Amino acid sequence: MGFWGSPAALFAWVGLCVIVAPCPTYSARLKGEPVPLQSSRAPALAQPRFDDSDFTPWLPNRVLLDQLKRDSSRGSFPAYVEGRAENFAIEFRAVLRPKLKGLLSWEVRLNVADSQFEELHQRYAQRGFILYSRSDFTGLQGEARVNGVWIRVRP
Repeated sequence: MGFWGSPAALFAWVGLCVIVAPCPTYSARLKGEPVPLQSSRAPALAQPRFDDSDFTPWLPNRVLLDQLKRDSSRGSFPAYVEGRAENFAIEFRAVLRPKLKGLLSWEVRLNVADSQFEELHQRYAQRGFILYSRSDFTGLQGEARVNGVWIRVRP
């Protein structure tokens, strides 16, 4: 029968088709920006790598959110936010980018329990938002925590 007529060949062909087929949860890359995500469980490969110089300084939650609002009025939006547990405190930093063409609004949520993130994502999706970026970190007690940036754009 040989390899090409065997069940192994069929399995290899189906596996290749699955690997090569485009993933429906990604859209086109926006010149170095994160890939907008449709599912809150999309692979981490959807997130770009940034240099430390791209980020704001590490700041407490409220201070960062105030800065993001100020920068938004100057034409920027938070493309990516990450968190860390350091010295018995949780801190955050963001990458700011010029607002995307057609951007109507954005929302940032910091320090969300991993178990609650999917529910939060679904609520935003029902309101027409797209999960633009997600980052995970370990909280003060060793628990999984998540940050997310959602955007709503003109159709």
